[in-house]
Amino acid sequence: MERIGIETTQNVSIDYSIASVGDRLGAFLIDGLIQIAYWIIVAVLVNEYADYSVRDSVYMFALFPYMFYHLLMEIFLGGQSIGKKAVKIKVVRVDGAQATIGNYIVRWLFRIVDIALFWGIVALIVISANGKGQRLGDMVAKTTVISLRRKGQLKATIYKEIPKNYQIKHQEVHLLSEDDIRTIKEVLDNYKRNPLSDKAGEYIHKTCGAVEKKMGVVRNTTPGQFLESVLLDYNYYFTHIAQ
Repeated sequence: MERIGIETTQNVSIDYSIASVGDRLGAFLIDGLIQIAYWIIVAVLVNEYADYSVRDSVYMFALFPYMFYHLLMEIFLGGQSIGKKAVKIKVVRVDGAQATIGNYIVRWLFRIVDIALFWGIVALIVISANGKGQRLGDMVAKTTVISLRRKGQLKATIYKEIPKNYQIKHQEVHLLSEDDIRTIKEVLDNYKRNPLSDKAGEYIHKTCGAVEKKMGVVRNTTPGQFLESVLLDYNYYFTHIAQ
């Protein structure tokens, strides 16, 4: 599955997977149910309270939110509808930037061909075939849909409680893998249990050097303090930035 790098407000590039056909179909069904529920409510209220002479006008007016639902949702919710939020997917530009109103309008206009005319069959075929998660509207608008669900969820073995109001020190922690963090934690725990052990001291220095090299940073604290901050930064990154 292709991935796209998205730039966060912290200037960290995070890779996200392209949303699956199943995710997009799930979002479509949820949004469809919301639209149906909206129209049922409108019909009940109009039949109950509107004078017969103005019912056609009320229905015409009520049709606009229904017709423009997806466009308005994506504009005001930053590339998501209620359905997309529920399944954690989002519209972005293929270059990883936030989609613009123009992008949303173009992909919305092509819903007529992609979805309305052929019950979504065209969209399903194109999305499945091109490998970039794009229906025709996405291809023209230069957008795609990404999954916001991160595979690398924190596991208990590397979890560390983050202090209140914590500020990340090394944004480069996204370059480390779970195995790296697990090794760091084990080395630190071993050093804390045996602070006077030459072997534990050797391990912590070697680990510190390897982490500095992989992250491309130079520490200005002791090896123990540096690795401790890396653990906290990694936990902060996955619970606050990579969401």
